[in-house]
Amino acid sequence: MNKIFISFRFTGEDPNHLDYVLGNMRDSLTSAGHQVTCSFYYDDFFKQNRMSTEQIYSYMLEKQEESDVFMALVKSIDKSKGMTLESEKAKKLGQRYILIKKKELYVPEFEQPAHEIITYDNFPELFEILKQFR
Repeated sequence: MNKIFISFRFTGEDPNHLDYVLGNMRDSLTSAGHQVTCSFYYDDFFKQNRMSTEQIYSYMLEKQEESDVFMALVKSIDKSKGMTLESEKAKKLGQRYILIKKKELYVPEFEQPAHEIITYDNFPELFEILKQFR
C-alpha cells in the first residue's frame, strides 16, 4: 500500500469535471489498496476555516509530507502555482514522482523529475490503468 498525494490544477477548471476525474482516480487507487490524499476533498474544511489560498497551499504542503508517492495530473499546458509548489516539495522530500498526462502533452517541468510517466488517451483508460498501480 502506498500513501498517494494527487496534485492537480484547480484554477479555471470545471469543479464537476474535477469531481468526476479525481473521484474516479481516488476510487481506482483505493481499489488497488492505496490511501489517497487530494485537496479537492478538503474544500468544505477550507471553507469552514475561511482559509486563504496561501493558507490552503501551506496546509496541503504539510499533508503532502504524510505521503510517499506524488502524482501530478497534467491535463493541459496551463500553469498552476499549487502544482508547482507541490512538485518542488515532492522533489525535496524524495517522494516517488508519478506524472499522469494526456499522451500528446509535453510538460518538461513535470517530466524531468518524474520517476514514472503514465499517459492516457481518455479518462476511462486512465482509471483502468490506476487500478493496476503498484
